Amino acid sequence: MSKIITNKYARIAFQILLLAVGSAIICLGYNCFYTPHDFTPSGFSGLATIFSVLLSRVGINIGSSIIYLGLNVILVILAFIFFGWKFAIMTLMGIGIFTLCLEYVYIPALVPADPTISALVGGAIVGVGGGIIFRSGGCTGGSDVVVLLLNKYFPNIKTGQCSMIINLVVIVLSVITFGINCAFYTIVAIFIAGKMMDTILNGSKGVRAFYIICDKEEAVAEKILQTFNRGVTKLNAEGAFSHKQKTMLLCLVTNEQARRMKLIVHEADPNSFMFSTSVREAMGETMFIREVSQRKHQLLNAQIDLKTENKFAHAKQTRLSKRNKLKYVKPHKKHLSKA
Repeated sequence: MSKIITNKYARIAFQILLLAVGSAIICLGYNCFYTPHDFTPSGFSGLATIFSVLLSRVGINIGSSIIYLGLNVILVILAFIFFGWKFAIMTLMGIGIFTLCLEYVYIPALVPADPTISALVGGAIVGVGGGIIFRSGGCTGGSDVVVLLLNKYFPNIKTGQCSMIINLVVIVLSVITFGINCAFYTIVAIFIAGKMMDTILNGSKGVRAFYIICDKEEAVAEKILQTFNRGVTKLNAEGAFSHKQKTMLLCLVTNEQARRMKLIVHEADPNSFMFSTSVREAMGETMFIREVSQRKHQLLNAQIDLKTENKFAHAKQTRLSKRNKLKYVKPHKKHLSKA
């Protein structure tokens, strides 16, 4: 939604609003579902919670929000050094909002007695809040900045691996601090939160690949092109038993278009065989995912053809000019003196 807003300041204000809403939802999950049952949040929030509990056991009472803020001070400095002042300001703002929410967002009536319900519901709530923050393009500091720093200088290390290592450290410390039962509930909560976050981020953008084996491939392909304006790839297929040559069509559509895809393929060829699979990642400048009009596609092809013609025309002109230079031979001085 923030991409639709064209005004610069309105877009920043909307981003901050989403950041605040997402932070409040996450902290609601932490304070009402995690903390009462000694579940450990993921990332730096979990480290702050563990440090707060360990310090309280030796008589030093410091809130987890204050520890979280202290852990992020050095990260803000690193963000300023390596990513610039704009990123540092947005990170500092996200840390401040998250710290305030972690301190004050708490509704006692929502605290369940069953730890299993807390792990499931709390993980879902935290995942929704995290999805909103990532959709806004914001950052609440913590492990997000650490992952960005590692990816900057170690691009071979994937983002998921960095997050998994940080969460693994949190789980090990959770076992030491709260015991094995709480650590198991923490793992369940982190897993649910991750799944819910993926749903928020990719639910509407999820992609399915459809493989269609049919006899009326031209009609099916034309129907798909007219309905979705997406590219269709033809693959040669052969039956292992009949050795009959057939054509398999491959097309990628979004999850929300999957049901309509089944209907139009059945209408074009009722005897077709079709199956689909979820696509985890799609890369490259293709017409698979990007929905474009046929007119725009035609204009793009025309521009490519025009560039090709100009290139060949320039090469032809260059060859002619070289040929004309070769035709003219400068007379030698000896021949000029005899004349």
